[in-house]
Amino acid sequence: MSGPCKAWPVKARCDAGGKQVGSGPHVLTKEQLEQFEVAKRQCQYPLEDSMRMSDDDLLMRFLIGRDFKVDEAVAAATNSIKWRKENSVDEVFAWAHKRMPEGVIFKSHTRGLCGFYGFDMEGYPIWWERPNQDGINELLKQYGKDECLRWHVCVVERCRELAKLLRVDRVSMVLDLSDVTGSVLFSKAGGLLKAQAKQDQEVYPECLRKMFLINAPWGFSSAWSVLKPFLNARTQEKITIQSTRQDGDPLSQYVTKDNIPTDFGGTAVVDWDVTRMVPSAERNIFRPKIYLDVIQRFRDEEEAAAKKQEKENAVHHHHHHHHHHHHHHDHDELTHTDVLFTCLTYASDEEEELSVPPTPPQGGTLEPIEAPPPQKDGSRCCCAVM
Repeated sequence: MSGPCKAWPVKARCDAGGKQVGSGPHVLTKEQLEQFEVAKRQCQYPLEDSMRMSDDDLLMRFLIGRDFKVDEAVAAATNSIKWRKENSVDEVFAWAHKRMPEGVIFKSHTRGLCGFYGFDMEGYPIWWERPNQDGINELLKQYGKDECLRWHVCVVERCRELAKLLRVDRVSMVLDLSDVTGSVLFSKAGGLLKAQAKQDQEVYPECLRKMFLINAPWGFSSAWSVLKPFLNARTQEKITIQSTRQDGDPLSQYVTKDNIPTDFGGTAVVDWDVTRMVPSAERNIFRPKIYLDVIQRFRDEEEAAAKKQEKENAVHHHHHHHHHHHHHHDHDELTHTDVLFTCLTYASDEEEELSVPPTPPQGGTLEPIEAPPPQKDGSRCCCAVM
């Protein structure tokens, strides 16, 4: 992969003073930043969402998702917090573990073909899935629409948790439609998809970087026109559809072959069972080694920074030694990421390395983010309007 990675890390979304000035591919204009300040004054912090990067970050996503209409964005952010409480979203992993165990669901829903693997060229992690129409209908029969929708919340929360651990603010998705028919969106399974799309836009704006629908079946385009009205224009722009007969491979413009699993036309040999999670009553745990390595690198950097700070404090304390008993060690307290990571390393101990390690994203410098360079035809890579 060439050049420092644009997507990574999230701190690059902040200016020199640490104030957030962008989200995903968006760098806010002066006018938009003023609207953001107005929204902040109207919004009740803290926004109680355990997976948020920060209050500012969450509010900014709602503002972008609502085209900078301040009142709408503040109302939507407030409603999403209310929705989280009413639906016990923070308990969704424990609920899924008991009620809809992951192994069982994925074996029906995708016949086992789904999970996180690799990064796109901007450094966002990728969720791969081959939905199976019969499998989804079986699940709907067994669990009903409401529980299947709650299961979808579980998947989105997991995407957000992984993004947070990897210090990125979006995920990309690839859905292989080989196992669905052109009429899928008119079936019960289609009803579930529409409900998921509606819910995601209401409570999870701006979580998706890119979505590729590959191997779209004959007749899918007419079905797609039915789903489209459920998606806002910005979401529609993130989605690329590639049918089996169409020439060209849009996916290869965004993901290198060694980050694409062989099941989806790439060179990465992937054991899908380890790309998902170790079931745990507390939470689901990320296993893919490629992500663990990146998370470990962040931890090493943070640890080094903390040690440096400690040294500087020690020199400082030497001069003010009579104050030393007031000093307490913040770094002794376990953070959410520490707890998560302890589970992660534990889960990965038995892992064997995958035979073809994918290219991890480069970079990780804290320079301000820039828009991607224009492509040969003058368009900007990954449509900067998302």
